[in-house]
Parts: sequence; structure tokens; C-alpha cells
Amino acid sequence: MVAVEINRLSLTALARTNDAKLAVVGEAVTSLANYMNAPSITTVNDSDAGVGQAGAPAGCEKQAFTVPQGANARKFFRLKATLAP
Repeated sequence: MVAVEINRLSLTALARTNDAKLAVVGEAVTSLANYMNAPSITTVNDSDAGVGQAGAPAGCEKQAFTVPQGANARKFFRLKATLAP
């Protein structure tokens, strides 16, 4: 679920938590081109505080990723999943 609230963008996702090699983080930028420029990416960690876990299957949990808009008129937000070898 994606929600735009006053001065912040929130994304709630169902993520696997039963594999220590899997990491899911949010990434925010002010221009799509900035995804190619690592220093321009703001990392957004999950917070499951206040997120109900009803309906989440075993080995998964609902996670909320929230980024403030700040002074930017526009902001782009995505989730990045990485599986370590």
C-alpha cells in the first residue's frame, strides 16, 4: 500500500523475514536519474511499529517505510530487495 500524507510518503509491504540473507530497504531520491548516483540516495529502513500483522503469512511481516518530503517538491521512492550469496 502506498500513501501520500502531509509532508511524507509511506509504503507498506509484505517482506520475508525468515532468511537472514535477504534485506529489504527503501530508497528515496529527488530525481529518477539519482538512482544511478549512490550519494544521492536516501536509505529508508523499515518500521513495523503501528503496522498490524494480521494476514501476514508465516516467515513474513508487514513493514512500513516512510520518508519525509522535506523542502522537495518531488520525491521518488522504491523498495530494494537484496539476497546475499
